[in-house]
Amino acid sequence: TAPVKINSTPGDCRDDDKTVEGAMTEVDKNGTLYCSWAGKKGIYFNASTNQGASWGRKENVIEKLKGGWSIDIPGVDRSNGFPILKVDRSKSIFNNTIYIAFADQRNGKNNTDIFFIKSTDGGATWSEAVQVNQDDSRRHQYGLWFDVDQISGIIYFMYYDRRYTEGNATDVFLSYSNDGGQSFKEKKISESSFTPDPKKFFGDYNGLAVQDGIIRPIWTRYDNGEFSIWTSLLHQRDLP
Repeated sequence: TAPVKINSTPGDCRDDDKTVEGAMTEVDKNGTLYCSWAGKKGIYFNASTNQGASWGRKENVIEKLKGGWSIDIPGVDRSNGFPILKVDRSKSIFNNTIYIAFADQRNGKNNTDIFFIKSTDGGATWSEAVQVNQDDSRRHQYGLWFDVDQISGIIYFMYYDRRYTEGNATDVFLSYSNDGGQSFKEKKISESSFTPDPKKFFGDYNGLAVQDGIIRPIWTRYDNGEFSIWTSLLHQRDLP
């Protein structure tokens, strides 16, 4: 098909806060398409009810990104906090809820955190942002990805975390919510910490897939001058 423009607010091409970046699409149970992305005013959102042939005349800004989506993390050459979009298509009570998770620095330049908003009315209104990471360490959490278990409706988040470390040493955490994002529980899933090199491109985000209680995160490490890709096989029954 021919491409269809879905934004009315343009961005520049400098790969920074004023660039429109990180667009993601999802579909709900009725076939409505949703798209979110980051730009100079925060998180943008638009929808299509005809399989993407046309979209809302003007997108909505649904959340501000304090400090922008291009986040400065010590020891990391580049880190993005742009939104991750998911829709619950499970048979749970949260069916058809739209979820968006992101990272920003509303709590301070030295305290990046993971946040979460949701909509239960097709994106017309959105909840207040809730912090996913439950620490009060005033350290960085970044490198977010999240997913919805389309069997149970439980939502899972993974991210780099420095709450227990010093300097730029980094762990990997998994967080989940079984009540639609009203509360969260966490577990450190990396066996040991690692320290990234600010002169080496580390990647912009991680990955996470969940199905019927089986959780597969994937992340990058940097040890002794070498990159490696890691995963872990987790199950909901083994989480706190």
